[in-house]
Amino acid sequence: MRNIFLCALALAVSTFALADTAAAASRSITLNVTNSSSGYSCQYAGGDNPAGDVTFHVGTKATVALHLTGDRSYTIDNVNIASDPNKQLSVPSKSPTTATIQDENTVAQEGTYKVTAKDPTTGATIPCDPKIINN
Repeated sequence: MRNIFLCALALAVSTFALADTAAAASRSITLNVTNSSSGYSCQYAGGDNPAGDVTFHVGTKATVALHLTGDRSYTIDNVNIASDPNKQLSVPSKSPTTATIQDENTVAQEGTYKVTAKDPTTGATIPCDPKIINN
């Protein structure tokens, strides 16, 4: 009976660890673009800090789902990988208000992606550039 209990406990812990790893390998980031008299600003939510940076532990392929919001109908003009020393990052999908950044996450590095939002009223483009850190 003790062996059955220990096996069940080990299975439960393994299942929890796998679920925890999967949740950690996917992040949802909201980018809120605003315009005021002092200019445009990019504010992130859902990252590890107000700059929108995210950190993943090396070993599990990771995904960042980005959603653009704002006080106007801003759109994503471009998502560019600005810094990726080990070729870990890609952008497999983008729409006017969402984008997905895929992180192979096989080596430690600090990469940067740049979202360029577009103001539909003025046509101005607004650069925003958080980091993806693999450690």
